[in-house]
Amino acid sequence: MLGKQGETHLIHVQCRKCQNSILALVLVNHVGASSVGLVTDLTYEDVVRFRCAPCVSIDDVIDVHDLLGQLHWQEALGNHTRERLSRMVRKQARHEHSSAR
Repeated sequence: MLGKQGETHLIHVQCRKCQNSILALVLVNHVGASSVGLVTDLTYEDVVRFRCAPCVSIDDVIDVHDLLGQLHWQEALGNHTRERLSRMVRKQARHEHSSAR
């Protein structure tokens, strides 16, 4: 469970076999329970990070606009994506190595 506000619970569920996840908002009251779910590739840690992250500001939007206005934005974005992907692969490898112990 990621959080609770009144009768509403925010829940992240991940399948151990396929690693797919569902982010669900569950309302529990005297009548019963109802939920709305969203299939996602976000991990629990991703959801916590985004939930606690600051809102996107006007300056953030302007910065992205400026980046997209540059001639080599695809290269700059590609480099950032490759770096992030490398970090994710290293993190997963460490996790699998520690789980194997």
